[in-house]
Amino acid sequence: MRADKKNVYILSTAQMLFSSGRSLLLATSPVVAYAMAEDKALATVPTSLIVIGTALATIPAAMLMRRIGRRLGFVAGTVVGLIGGVTCAVATAREDLWLFALGAFLFGAFSAFAQLFRFAATDVAQPDYRSRAISLVLAGGVIAAFVGPEMAKLGQHLLSTPFVGGYWLMVGITVLTGIVLVALDIPRQTRAERDGPKRPLRVVMAQPVFIAQRICAVGFDHHRVTTVARNFVFGEVRMDRLGHITKEFADRIGGVAGQRLGCRQRG
Repeated sequence: MRADKKNVYILSTAQMLFSSGRSLLLATSPVVAYAMAEDKALATVPTSLIVIGTALATIPAAMLMRRIGRRLGFVAGTVVGLIGGVTCAVATAREDLWLFALGAFLFGAFSAFAQLFRFAATDVAQPDYRSRAISLVLAGGVIAAFVGPEMAKLGQHLLSTPFVGGYWLMVGITVLTGIVLVALDIPRQTRAERDGPKRPLRVVMAQPVFIAQRICAVGFDHHRVTTVARNFVFGEVRMDRLGHITKEFADRIGGVAGQRLGCRQRG
């Protein structure tokens, strides 16, 4: 098997495992936090901290991988996610809202590393395989849209305290993610590549495609908030999270496919 295809399959598997754990946490954290919080207005704090953790860790994650390489960087991110998962499980057993929020924040930081799986796929793939490589990695997230909510339902009553079993399942799947990533073989950047030309952040943010993506993100986050609200209303894990996650990854795969078809038409 070609080395680039092997790496892409590893990244796709890691994407599926990580996204299963993340979707479990997103689906259950509103209900768990609502049960813990004396002030019910605080019930959305853990869910918000997942997003905040991802945002704050995105640049540090990229800088760390630039220094130590993709494989070690991804494994380091998995360790952060493992700590976050254990913290969520312990906090749920102790009914400690703020400890649970810390665990959610740490797992969100892990998400910042995992979001780089698709970019790593473009680094390792040959030019004629890059579009398919990105699609395969994102396809792992579509599979997770089915696996994650089912894990949440299974873990809800797995142990005596509701949802604790689900978070231990999340810990287990995070460990599997790390084991899979150890097999990744991506050469580290040379000094010349690390010191090459760079675009300032303000230049990136001024691009029309960046602005359009941020506008779309507002609608996406609105959908996220309404899904959390529905979980509060029904007081249980709802499978409408399934459509939310499937839509997220299907849209991205569709974009890659559209770009590929567009290139062929222009050619």
